Amino acid sequence: MAYPIQRMSIRDLLAKIPCNNLILPALQREFVWGSRDITKLFDSLLQEYPINTLMFWETSNLPAQPIGFYKFLDPDFTVGNPNVFFNTGACPPAQTYNVVIDGQQRITSIYVGICGSYKTAKAKNKSELHIRLDKKCSASYMVYDFQFLSPSQLSSKSKAGEVWCKVKDVYNPGFNLVRTINALGLVGNVWAEETLTKLFTLFDNKDVINYYCINGKKTLDDVLDIFVRTNSGGYTLTKGDLLLSAMTVNWSTNVPTVSARKYVEDIIDDVKGLGYKIDKDWVLKCFVMLADEPLNLNVISFMSSKVCNTIYHNKEEVRKSIYKAFDLVSNWKLLEKGLTTKLAIIPIVYFIYIQKLYSTAILLTNSQKRNYESMRRFVFHSIINNLFEASTDNTLKDVRSIINKFSPSNDFDYSAIEKNISQLKITKSDYPTILGIRKQQAFPILNILYAIAIENGLSTFSLSTGSTYEVDHIHPKKSFEPASLSTASFKTTNDEIMAKDGATYDTIVNLELLDSSTNKSKNKSTLVSWFKGMNNSTKYKTMSNHFYDKTISIDFSDFGSFINARKVKLEKVLDLL
Repeated sequence: MAYPIQRMSIRDLLAKIPCNNLILPALQREFVWGSRDITKLFDSLLQEYPINTLMFWETSNLPAQPIGFYKFLDPDFTVGNPNVFFNTGACPPAQTYNVVIDGQQRITSIYVGICGSYKTAKAKNKSELHIRLDKKCSASYMVYDFQFLSPSQLSSKSKAGEVWCKVKDVYNPGFNLVRTINALGLVGNVWAEETLTKLFTLFDNKDVINYYCINGKKTLDDVLDIFVRTNSGGYTLTKGDLLLSAMTVNWSTNVPTVSARKYVEDIIDDVKGLGYKIDKDWVLKCFVMLADEPLNLNVISFMSSKVCNTIYHNKEEVRKSIYKAFDLVSNWKLLEKGLTTKLAIIPIVYFIYIQKLYSTAILLTNSQKRNYESMRRFVFHSIINNLFEASTDNTLKDVRSIINKFSPSNDFDYSAIEKNISQLKITKSDYPTILGIRKQQAFPILNILYAIAIENGLSTFSLSTGSTYEVDHIHPKKSFEPASLSTASFKTTNDEIMAKDGATYDTIVNLELLDSSTNKSKNKSTLVSWFKGMNNSTKYKTMSNHFYDKTISIDFSDFGSFINARKVKLEKVLDLL
């Protein structure tokens, strides 16, 4: 169903607020625009700039919705004042309401600027929106000078010879344009006459406010999906942002010492400190996993007392579980760029949480070594096999169910998960496919290979979340260009075939990880010329760290032999997965 853009005047829009025809869902964030944001909006309106399309949900069934609703703020706005709750239980069943899905900040700004006032918590007097008429705005980013002025500020400006007019007076139905120009002594001032005329006609212009009216949708979740897909202007919200607001409403009933939003932001910062990036959507997905709730992110889940109470009453345990899971990832030497799916970490968080291991070392102590290795295996196999590429919620649900059936030994039983989710399994028959992955997708695989080798003492290569690593062609790409190949000589037919097949050079068997500075210094050097600057100790260490066979020549003429020998070493690492 197509939703055509509709239009209305500012006066028609504001008329919907006092009668509660226009209301706000409780998942909307609070009004956060400051006085400068409001004045810039009015300047844009007067310059006839588009202010983005509003989105309303038309419904007559508010009592059936799983969330609450709010009236708009009192137009005499003081920073910090809350919205007033709207009693949906008293709603006439046949009355139609327009729920604001997108546009709260703009609508409230227009409402405050025209019908009310703006006051900071520390200010003594309220300020009303005025427009200067005797000259243009001096600020480079505005043409029309709108300012919130208190009576004393207005008096000072008037004594300085400035001419200001209250916007609320111009909006008043009894406003007389000619009489006002005369009273202000601005007759003949073309700028003043044109500006006041534009403002006067702005309020009743039927084309100023553009909006979509979503109807035919029974649930707020359906409408939010539309909003998330279409929202692209200004601060782009995800569904996670909206659902976090929904959670905040229920969370507040616990009289918290920290808001739900701040709590989630702190978790994100915790993980960032370990070198990894997660977002609100990931954290909220983690919350419903821990609360044993359905894994699709919807309003019902986040307005439910179960999710809110589970997380609120266990907030420190939850926060520690998430931190501990990413602490493990760091110890596994898995880098941010190698962790291609953060969803694989959610089952690890779940296991740590239900087994109360968030205060345990969970590293290589004897009692936890099996857990450490099994959880790592789950994450590494999930990445290699793209386990969470599709059917994310079903996969997480299945893994959660299996974890809940683990034996009383409290071990993370990877074999039980693999038995039920066959996609995780890696056999020797999969090795050619894994080692045949090309450079563009190679980083996570190489990261895992190096991490396993380091763990098992096969490499002393350094992998640190504080460094930057790049995928490098061992034998450089330029060696495989037609001009280079035409002059190259190879020791065997196999060496020549593999060098000229157009694919092998760009796969895992000819790729390595180097820190960015080393990769830059190596540049396009041949392997032989790169090694010339190394002493024997460094040379052998480099060969060992990057899975070269020390018995095979690194000369390009032995390309096939070099690759085949390196393939054997890499397969031995895969055996350890």
